[in-house]
Amino acid sequence: MNVDEKRKKDWDRFKINTIKRRLVYYRRDLNIIDSLADKILENKERMELIKSGWSSEEAVQGGGKSQDDKLNSLLDEIRDCERNLKLIELESRALTTAIDSLPDPDMVKIIFDKWVFDRKSIEILANELHISAPTCWRWSNKALIEIYDKLYILTPNEVDRR
Repeated sequence: MNVDEKRKKDWDRFKINTIKRRLVYYRRDLNIIDSLADKILENKERMELIKSGWSSEEAVQGGGKSQDDKLNSLLDEIRDCERNLKLIELESRALTTAIDSLPDPDMVKIIFDKWVFDRKSIEILANELHISAPTCWRWSNKALIEIYDKLYILTPNEVDRR
């Protein structure tokens, strides 16, 4: 193996490991997005319950918060969750676009099932896609390198470098 081939192989390994590490954060972001969406929905339902219980706008007896204060605190919490949700979506938009723009839908499946959600092994994916395991590994590596190239070479200024 000559020096150029070895250097290219090392550089490809660096790209692959960088994207694998980045996909771990992407999975965490997707989980946070789901939990924030659930929290927003829950708070909106709680807001509806408070509204349905309104008989007057007077404060609750016993020194508790008034219904308006409870409603305002729920609105603030919903607004904060929506802002955080939007921020996370904007931060992960470049990676989502890079994954979605892979040329083969099988590559997208490999990336999500193996590297993002870690649901299946390469052998199981190879059986599902009716290919050999080494071919599945090659497709995986090719997809990871393409994602790296799209993120760090084609659009380097738009990437959050976690």
